[in-house]
Amino acid sequence: MRLPDETSAEPVYIRYGRYATRRLQRAGHAALAADLAKVNGDLRSKYRAAQDLEEPVQDGLADRDSVDDGMDGATQIARAAIAGRTTNPAADETYTAIFPMGVAWYIAAPLDEQESRYKALIARVEKTLPANDHARKALVPVVTQGLKDFEKATRALDKATLAADLGLSGYRSARTAWRRHMDRLYSALRADHGADYAERFFPRASTRGKKTPTPAGETLPQG
Repeated sequence: MRLPDETSAEPVYIRYGRYATRRLQRAGHAALAADLAKVNGDLRSKYRAAQDLEEPVQDGLADRDSVDDGMDGATQIARAAIAGRTTNPAADETYTAIFPMGVAWYIAAPLDEQESRYKALIARVEKTLPANDHARKALVPVVTQGLKDFEKATRALDKATLAADLGLSGYRSARTAWRRHMDRLYSALRADHGADYAERFFPRASTRGKKTPTPAGETLPQG
């Protein structure tokens, strides 16, 4: 018996299990076929569940990144407006008070520093520019709302990622159980009927759909 390669995608396992189940049924091994059908079905359901749990992760990433892009864009527009008020922004007191380390310090901040840096931007703008300043009026509301939306999107993403990690772990456990069941099934058939008889119930493993397994939290292989 040759099982599918460890790196094979889930459909390869399911096709293999389906074939073996049908051969057992046709040979009159009803109980063995029923057990294998259950194990095969569990693998399929765990894989599909893991795929479904990955979708909210992509939604969360898109939501978070969209909010981030909105704050970055508003900040760049404000920088251009403030810089346009002088011929030498690097020497301008207003510009350097708001962008002492350049605009990239805000828009290219690490994810875990996004909130603190954008709050610093708001504080500097409010301290430096009057309340009726056009650049301040355009920037502050966008970034203030963006920080709220960013926090919400990040919480949702963290929750979705945890659920996806657990779903992937369940799928991997089901795959391990599937391989173990196949080994035990083959051993039982060989013990009762010999190796030649046992071999006939298991197809030659196919490499069709072969994929490399992914770490927890990453995208599952597509069949």
